[in-house]
Amino acid sequence: MTSYHVPVSSIPLLQDPPFVLWLTLIALALGRRALKLLKLNDTSTTLERGLVAAGLGFGFLQYLPFGLGMAGMLTPTAVWIGIGIVSVLALPDLLGIARTGRRELSRLRAQKPPRFMVAGSIVLAVPLLAALLSAVSPPSDPDGLFYHLTGPKRWLQLGELSYLPTLVHTNSFLGVNMLYTLAMAVWSDTAAKLIHYVFGLLTLLTVFALGKRLKSATLGFTAAALWMIGLYAIPTLDASRLFAWAYVDLALAAYSIGGVLCWLHWSRTGERGWLYTGALFAGFALTTKLTGVFVAALLGLVVLIDCLRQRRGIGPALGSAVVFGVIALLPAVPWFARTWTLTGSPVYLMFPKIFPTRDWSPEAGAAFTEYFKYYVWGTGYRSLGWSLDLRKMVRAGALLGTLLTAGIFVWRAKNWEHRFIGGVFAALALVCVSSTGLYVRYLVPFLPLAMLLALLPLEPMLRAKSWLQAGLVAFLGLNALLYLRGAFPSVKDSALAATGLVGREAFLQRLYGASELWRYTNDVVPRDARILLAAGRPSYYIEPYCFLTEALYQERIRLNTWENFLADVRRDNLKYAIVADGTGPTAPIGPDYAPLVNEMPFAHRLVAEKGRLLKKIGPDSLYELESL
Repeated sequence: MTSYHVPVSSIPLLQDPPFVLWLTLIALALGRRALKLLKLNDTSTTLERGLVAAGLGFGFLQYLPFGLGMAGMLTPTAVWIGIGIVSVLALPDLLGIARTGRRELSRLRAQKPPRFMVAGSIVLAVPLLAALLSAVSPPSDPDGLFYHLTGPKRWLQLGELSYLPTLVHTNSFLGVNMLYTLAMAVWSDTAAKLIHYVFGLLTLLTVFALGKRLKSATLGFTAAALWMIGLYAIPTLDASRLFAWAYVDLALAAYSIGGVLCWLHWSRTGERGWLYTGALFAGFALTTKLTGVFVAALLGLVVLIDCLRQRRGIGPALGSAVVFGVIALLPAVPWFARTWTLTGSPVYLMFPKIFPTRDWSPEAGAAFTEYFKYYVWGTGYRSLGWSLDLRKMVRAGALLGTLLTAGIFVWRAKNWEHRFIGGVFAALALVCVSSTGLYVRYLVPFLPLAMLLALLPLEPMLRAKSWLQAGLVAFLGLNALLYLRGAFPSVKDSALAATGLVGREAFLQRLYGASELWRYTNDVVPRDARILLAAGRPSYYIEPYCFLTEALYQERIRLNTWENFLADVRRDNLKYAIVADGTGPTAPIGPDYAPLVNEMPFAHRLVAEKGRLLKKIGPDSLYELESL
């Protein structure tokens, strides 16, 4: 480990937006240059071209920290030099963007959008501002602390994109996390969170642009607004929560919806540049998350079917589909190579029987798969005692319902574009439900497609009836209030931290009682020491490297037998442990899997037999392990 520390912003609301704006402008410039090379026609709007350019540019930017990390040169200095070189190369296109922006502002001033869209935009600005305050407050979101930000921090400490034991997700595809790595190398972790917020804004605008291209601005605005905040009352079905978190779902949404927009342009114009751009978007969806492979596969299939529908011949149809598939795979090739080199499998965690990989057995893979299919969702119904058989029935019913609904829609829809979009969403929904049950957060990136199609029949009424428009604005306002009421951290806490009125340590102490123990650990434990962290406690704020005992998410520290557990602790030279009192957090409902039962008892036995208590704060205690 190096002496690297994540830089922080003292007043994030003032310091982070200029940096992220600069990255966004660089992305726009890179994408603008790519669009010139692809020779796209001028049938698209300035907004559409800007969104496509930004998506391409951010996709390209991921390879700056990726290349430095693979070369073992991932340092703040190297990242600064890389950003500087890219910025200089982007200057001509930045000047072009400035000229285009000035023209568009003049044009927009002369336009008069519908009053309900103005009112709706004002309503949406409230949760967007609240999410912005949360986005630039110190990281507190679960998966951000688990691995989305912890992975980049560890890589920057190591100076390379090396294998990170027990942080299994970091050994797979993490294209957007490379952008977080870039921000954390030279600016702050709150700037990294803000990048995901920007992807949320790009998705909102892309949904609007797609709806406008399909039917009207009314359709696009309504679908975008409902996707963002209009379904907040249904847990995890809205996107508003994600704007403030360092996740990747909004990036997957931007690339998936953007890919559909590119396909629509190609289908209508036949311009090959749109085909190539759509393929790149599908490829960047894949680099964002391995499940993006389904986006690429489905859009490639749509290209094939669309060619056959237009009677271009089987040869040209296959050729277009193959070209699309090859281009879509290109962005992912470096990630496949890295994952294969580090783990022995190009699709790490998947198919462990076919691709044997380090620290992950077929038994662990089976438990992981069963957990996501049947247990990661419906946790609010724990008290009802849902059995595995009942969960299987609910999941099967959801699959059947999705299939029947999709079949009826495709059969009844008269417009081929609507059929294709409906088919893409249905297939993605079936993939999500079949692999992750009813964990609807994974559907959020694709929900705009369903919303656009569901709203199409209502669009004429929505455009003509003022009472319906007023009802929509009121509905958005209600959900915005619910968001403000239920936001975590609270809007007040986020505002105080974002403006620097409350310091980082005070903010964290208020949210997490364990933050005092984190500070103590950083003071007394040597930086090159290794810590066993039991029961899924977040390790982001702990400077020494932590090995997590998460039973369902790792097998580096085996929990099937005490002998294996103790042998792995010795092998990895774990000299310290942080363990919660009692049984720790309630074990997640899950499959019949021994490590789930053994996780906390093994940790308690370890510190009882081998540990010397250093500090106890709240339910958590730090031990030094002796006589291993």
